[in-house]
Amino acid sequence: MIGGCSRTPTAPTPTDVAVTQAIIKDITGNAKGARDEARTLFSQSEALLAAGNYNGAMDKRLEMLSIRGQDPSTFGALTAYAIQQMAFSDLENVASHLDAPSCRKYAGQLTALDAKMPTHVAMLQADKARILQQLATRSRDPKIWKAMIADLGDTPRQQQALNKMPVSQIKGYIEKFYNARVNWALKPYSTKWVKIRVDPYTRLVIGDTSSDRFLWTDRKTERLLTIVALQQRADELEKKKRAWPLPTDPFGSGPLKEKAVLVYSVGPDAKDDGGKSVPNPKSVQDTDKGDIPAPTF
Repeated sequence: MIGGCSRTPTAPTPTDVAVTQAIIKDITGNAKGARDEARTLFSQSEALLAAGNYNGAMDKRLEMLSIRGQDPSTFGALTAYAIQQMAFSDLENVASHLDAPSCRKYAGQLTALDAKMPTHVAMLQADKARILQQLATRSRDPKIWKAMIADLGDTPRQQQALNKMPVSQIKGYIEKFYNARVNWALKPYSTKWVKIRVDPYTRLVIGDTSSDRFLWTDRKTERLLTIVALQQRADELEKKKRAWPLPTDPFGSGPLKEKAVLVYSVGPDAKDDGGKSVPNPKSVQDTDKGDIPAPTF
């Protein structure tokens, strides 16, 4: 970051407000509409469940996952993550009534949905392209650009430095940051992130990215473990041994772990604890120790 001091807090300027609103609109889209649509589908699922239409209830749950599920933005995907949490809440109440063919069918559908969802690397690359385009657009009007950059300075000296900073230099900061994030995302989850020095403009537009990889990995793991649980229920009903491969553990470096009939992820600490569960498998935190077991249907 440039400098270590911070100016005395003041009321946001019109430029601050305009920039913030533009960023929110760019990265979230119509989040409220998506959440409302998901709530409607969830209510329909609950009504079908109460009526004993278990397949219909499951159809609605999977339909929820298609809402914003292919959003390429790491920030916009937060809506999709919240919807997935809703779709999978108390899913055992639905899935535990499904017969074996239905379990296989929904495992296949969920696998197909998961395959269409962007990787974390793809999200980072999309964010980089979007933010660079924003930079190009905003820097075209020298008057607006100068006012916005001045608003971002923390001290008079920093304001002066930012006003003189070429757009090409800010572009370089953005590219350096996202290239580093992509390289990190390609490494095992246990790899530590090394912070990158950026300018105040870049710091504003990238926002808080401290938990984006955890959230993506956690939701990916939740989908894979749900697929496993559906397959396991089908195996149990058909009295068969597992004949399908275990998916790769997003938190680990190989397939999901298996101990007797228990299948689990090593969790955010990336350590195999022999199936010992994190404190709350339905609400995993990035600091949790322990493993994440597949649900039981």
